[in-house]
Amino acid sequence: MKVSSAIKYLSELPPDAEICAQWYDQEDCTYEGDTLTTEEWELGIAIFDRWEFSDMRYLLDDAIREAKQRLAKEKQ
Repeated sequence: MKVSSAIKYLSELPPDAEICAQWYDQEDCTYEGDTLTTEEWELGIAIFDRWEFSDMRYLLDDAIREAKQRLAKEKQ
């Protein structure tokens, strides 16, 4: 995803809304002793953008479930 697209999507939300987000740039994925060309990075992103992210959503659901349990215990 282009940064400009992320900014567009984020600008559609209320500025004080809490969101769950995670991102990586080319530098984040370039490991010591390895090289990552812009061409490799851009193709990798194009492939990644077509993948499904249901696992991340399930993890968020688990975190929300845990939050509800913790808050319920605090209210007891």
